[in-house]
Amino acid sequence: MRRFLFVGPSLPDAREHAGDGIRILPPVKAGDLLALEPGPGDVIGIVDGLFHQVRSVQHKEILYALQCGAAVLGAASMGALRAAELAPFGMRGVGRVYADFASGRLTADDEVAVVHTDREHGYRCLTFPLVSLRYTVERLVELGRMSPREAGELIREMRAVHYMDRTFGRLAGKPLKSAWIDAKKDDAILLIEEMSKEISPERPDVPNTIYLHAWRLGQEISGHPLRVFQLFGRGYEELHARLVEDAIRDECASRCGPEAPAEFPDPVLNHACHEGYLTPGDTTLLPRLRPWLTEAERTGEPPAILLRKAVTRAFRMLPDVTPDAEAARRLRSPQLQARARDVRALATAINLNAESRLPGFSAERVPDERLAQLASELYGVRRDELEIAARMRGIPGADVLLAALRPYYLLAKYNPETVALSLDISGRNP
Repeated sequence: MRRFLFVGPSLPDAREHAGDGIRILPPVKAGDLLALEPGPGDVIGIVDGLFHQVRSVQHKEILYALQCGAAVLGAASMGALRAAELAPFGMRGVGRVYADFASGRLTADDEVAVVHTDREHGYRCLTFPLVSLRYTVERLVELGRMSPREAGELIREMRAVHYMDRTFGRLAGKPLKSAWIDAKKDDAILLIEEMSKEISPERPDVPNTIYLHAWRLGQEISGHPLRVFQLFGRGYEELHARLVEDAIRDECASRCGPEAPAEFPDPVLNHACHEGYLTPGDTTLLPRLRPWLTEAERTGEPPAILLRKAVTRAFRMLPDVTPDAEAARRLRSPQLQARARDVRALATAINLNAESRLPGFSAERVPDERLAQLASELYGVRRDELEIAARMRGIPGADVLLAALRPYYLLAKYNPETVALSLDISGRNP
């Protein structure tokens, strides 16, 4: 049985409250629950979640975790919102904030929204949540230190302010400090206490919609062992380019047909012409393709090869027709699979050892700056070319590349020979 807690600014010192039995993870975002590969007996707690800079955690993935036999609990912030919405389907809410959303007393998402620093800077809150102010003035009214009219006016004033602008400075001069209720912190601690108890999960029946299918497929692709091959496989760029070229040919044959004009001797470039991306004789073409080429390539390779590389890297596919499924098939040998599993297990063991020896260390807290430097060294590109390096290896973008590299940082940084995987990609169907 595993226990996970997604938490950040609501309880920055969650590790001190959770002990060793709960794995602390950053605020949840879309896909994170699927990445856990939830199963019977697992307990997943959600306190904080991201919602502005990335997609927020999806309702359907919470339902999927429940269907897999995991118990999912929510409180304080994003967790309280999702629990109030999904309580009829088995998600459990904890605490006062959840109860008020579930009853309809609270209805606006921005009641719990805050601006905060990143994990590298301790998830320090830069604004206050409206719900904490609401509970605080209610206490002051009960104590006779604020009139109901004053309390109502202050709440209406702060509700009219965007959550990003609700700084503590706006509360200067108000008699709030001595009575302040940190509502989200209190409920986060309650959730941790609840997670330590015996929990019997419910299993709702979740229809496997095309969206859930796409998310699951995407998660399966982004997980072990294919991601290990993409990150560390020698020759994976060539394999991915070959897979995309095959996909482009198939798409051209299906959509354009044999009668489509052939302006180039290369079928990949021909399809780009059919789709309107290339025009023979266009002198502005190569400059427009610069974002898809490294500096070394732009200064050292013939134009025709550069065109082909850029088209291959820029080609995008729908989630349910990704070439990565074919990549997984071609790399299915037991030896490769075992090698990738060994890399993952060793990375996990090294991270756990570091966490036990270095107070406060977590792989999740490795700064993006260090990850970017490591990626630059691994793939032989400049820091500003990591987006290209990611696409060359079948990874959607630089941010996904760094996130995938994070659990392997210590292993790859200090034992690079251990992660080096030699891939046999000779022939089209190894």
